[in-house]
Amino acid sequence: MAAMRRIATIIVTVLLAYGRGDLDYVNVDRSKIPTPPYFVHEQNEPIIYFTLESTQASNGQNLDYLKERTLRCKAEGNPTPVYKWKKNGKPFNLNMYSNRIAQVPGEGSFVFSKLTVADEGVYQCEATNDNGTAVSEKITLEQTWIRYFPQAEPEVVRVELGDAYQRNCTPPESNPTARVYWIFKVFFIASFFRFL
Repeated sequence: MAAMRRIATIIVTVLLAYGRGDLDYVNVDRSKIPTPPYFVHEQNEPIIYFTLESTQASNGQNLDYLKERTLRCKAEGNPTPVYKWKKNGKPFNLNMYSNRIAQVPGEGSFVFSKLTVADEGVYQCEATNDNGTAVSEKITLEQTWIRYFPQAEPEVVRVELGDAYQRNCTPPESNPTARVYWIFKVFFIASFFRFL
């Protein structure tokens, strides 16, 4: 409450001085005015997916881009804000994970590497100074995975020319939900494609 009174007093003083002509608006040094923190980072996705270090796609595709994840948190304010993180509503001390978490200097942002299943959860950043606290959006960190299709023998289907044929595809369980598409003679076919 005292901080709010100080801010109000400064604002009133500045407005009075400006109204009397004693103050040139251009010459105001805003860095001296106490302000609560406010976020300036690019907003995080609400859900960020990751894969474990040992995971490799069934087709041999490199999944390294899913093995490091950045949670952004950068704020401005006067005095400079101090950052704290919460995971699932409880304090999350970045220093306890220094072997696989790197904090971005001068920010609250950090980069996860060598992710584990235990890293799944809901994260939230707080930026605090003497004038208040800003609380970031919640960021859910989830492991991505997909089960295999059940093993089955290829099926030959004969359709008379001009007859309609419909084929359903139920994808295996996955996180996030898998996209369904068809491959016909090594050509990609969109999921909505129809042969006529």
